[in-house]
Amino acid sequence: MRISDAYYTCGIREKKRNGIVRSIEKDKSEKGIFVVILPVYGKDLLEIYEYDKLLEVSDKAGLTDICVVGIAKDYDCACDLVTEVIQDVYDSFGTDMDVKKFFDEHAEGVTEL
Repeated sequence: MRISDAYYTCGIREKKRNGIVRSIEKDKSEKGIFVVILPVYGKDLLEIYEYDKLLEVSDKAGLTDICVVGIAKDYDCACDLVTEVIQDVYDSFGTDMDVKKFFDEHAEGVTEL
């Protein structure tokens, strides 16, 4: 699992966020957080998972190319992140809702809500 260099966060202090990022990069458990990822299945724009559940599912399914684009303290914050990302993608590309391209072109920085 990898985390985008340009990711969004909601409700997590910077000091804790740095530890969470390291855990995600090493596929280690991190209880109680939610992540927003680029779609794994189908043509969704984004997907929300409880992080530990995502680890479990990705291990069982053999998924290795998961890209985290948002970290949130709870489900409501994760929904806020999705709303913000979609708005930023729309502002950048209009109706061409290419979320992957958005994160490829916005290669660094943390956006906090």
